[in-house]
Amino acid sequence: MAQDYHKDDLPSDKANRSGSEPVLLRILDAYCRIGSVLTGAIILFTMAIICIDVASRELWSRPIAGVPEIVRFGIVTAVFLQGAATVAQERMTSSDMFLSYLTKSNRNGMRVWVQRFHLLVGAALFAIIGWAVSQQVERSFTRGEYYGAQNVFELPVWPLKVAVALGAVAIALRYLAKCFAANTSE
Repeated sequence: MAQDYHKDDLPSDKANRSGSEPVLLRILDAYCRIGSVLTGAIILFTMAIICIDVASRELWSRPIAGVPEIVRFGIVTAVFLQGAATVAQERMTSSDMFLSYLTKSNRNGMRVWVQRFHLLVGAALFAIIGWAVSQQVERSFTRGEYYGAQNVFELPVWPLKVAVALGAVAIALRYLAKCFAANTSE
C-alpha cells in the first residue's frame, strides 16, 4: 500500500501525545468531533432535500425552490468542516510517487524532510485561504450579501464564509501539528 511508508514517520496526532495534551490540540480535537457531527447532519439533510425535490418534481411537477443553492452551500461547508479531521487521520489526498522513490532508494532522511515541507506548504495554503475568507466575513454580513435567485430563494453568504474561514484555519493548524509531531517523533 502506498501510504505504509509514512505511517511510522508521521504518526497520527493522538499517537504522538503523552498524558497531557496542549490546549490547542484539545480544541482542535473538539472542533474535529463537532465538525464531523455537523458534516454528517449536513449530508443527511442534503440527501433528504434532494430526494424530496425529486419526488416533488415527479409527483406535482413543482421543484422546491433553492435546492441547488442549499446543495452547493452544504457541500462546501461539509468539506471545510471535515478538513481538519481528514488531515488528522492522514486521509488528505496527495501524490506519493516521489516519496515512494525516496523510500526505495534508501533516502529516508530526505523523505522525512520532503514530508515536512509538504505539511508546511499545506499549512501555509490553508492559512492564506482562512485569512482571505475571514476578511470577507464582516463585509458579507454588514452588506447583507445573499446567494440565489432574488425574490425566489436567497441564502445569506456570511455563514458559509465563516465555515470556510474556520475550517481553513483548523486545517492549517492540523497540518502544523502534524509537522511538529514529525519533528518530535524522530
